[in-house]
Amino acid sequence: MPPLLALGLLLSPQETPTPKAVSPTLEASFTGEVVSAIEPGLSKGNTYQGRISVTAELSTEEAGWWHGGTFFGEIIHLHGGNPTPAFVGAVQTVSNIEGESTSRLMQLWYQHELDDKGSSLLLGQHDMNSECAASDHGCLFLNSSFGLQPDISVNAPVSTYPMGALGARLAWAPGGDCFLRFSLYDGDPGSLANNPRGTRWKLSAKEGVMIFSEFLWQPAPSESGKTLVRNLRLGTWRHTAEFEDVRQKTARGDFRMHPENYGIFSGGDFALLEYDEGGIFAFFQGGWAPEDRNEIESYFSLGLTGRGLLPGRPNDSLGLAIGRADISSDLRKATGRLAHETLVELTYRAEISPAFSIQPDFQWIIHPGSDPRISNSGVAMLRFELTF
Repeated sequence: MPPLLALGLLLSPQETPTPKAVSPTLEASFTGEVVSAIEPGLSKGNTYQGRISVTAELSTEEAGWWHGGTFFGEIIHLHGGNPTPAFVGAVQTVSNIEGESTSRLMQLWYQHELDDKGSSLLLGQHDMNSECAASDHGCLFLNSSFGLQPDISVNAPVSTYPMGALGARLAWAPGGDCFLRFSLYDGDPGSLANNPRGTRWKLSAKEGVMIFSEFLWQPAPSESGKTLVRNLRLGTWRHTAEFEDVRQKTARGDFRMHPENYGIFSGGDFALLEYDEGGIFAFFQGGWAPEDRNEIESYFSLGLTGRGLLPGRPNDSLGLAIGRADISSDLRKATGRLAHETLVELTYRAEISPAFSIQPDFQWIIHPGSDPRISNSGVAMLRFELTF
């Protein structure tokens, strides 16, 4: 289905369901972590941090209003310390729940299904990484880089945890195993200082727009029900605001400005071995951005995960991953920073019950912040999750 037909399909006459009383589906989760920096980095130390998430979802069809609509909202509460700036000094944040203490609106959107193949239109405040540039198996790990890769999140403002922004996303399923996503977001979601509650809905040419395009290939399982390639992703991003050159200055001493920023990203998930109660899986991420206006020039990660490796523990998962962020060559020449920051993460998630899990984790960060003055850092973490 060509994307230009999306609006026509959205507005086309449909049979209206019979209205009926229905309540939104409410879910809540609590995630807490004890974090210990056992090798200095910036310094040794211990801290605790946590996140509470409450979501509400309402189907317009179940409510008897119209077919194909979903309303979704999420509020988050963050509390505790921030181990990365306090102890590590890394570019790649050691925890994907890390953030300044606050309570805020994270997401509030409406999605309308355009056909029965997966095409849809979404409008509202949305976490782009809940869909775009997301790895199915990278989500096991606690370091934020295995969620949204840092060649995107570090180089440009983006609508993702812990700060969502207004946006629009069109997902198009042309048929077969292929999917396309086109999305644009407010170019500056804000910060704790100017958007403490997540409700600063301000659009301006100065802040620009963040634009994503992603192609996803997700092959159907073979006759045996198994397939090596789970998905492959390739995408681009473009930010329309001005960005400073990391090295060159004008005659007045100001940094030269670039009219926009951009990059490419890729990734994939694979099933190396599958059996009745689990399997061994792999994933990779890759990305590039121009070195004259970005801190991170390229990024690559590779990970292995195993589920159900121990007898009687079908829902436990073990993972080992490595991620390397290469620092801009122009920035290195200007500042003397090292060539890369690399992290290795080993983690094990144990499901105690369907509603409760614990996850010991260890990360070793080489050249934190690519700063030659900061020593390598070792971080031990224990995460616990409870869902309601």
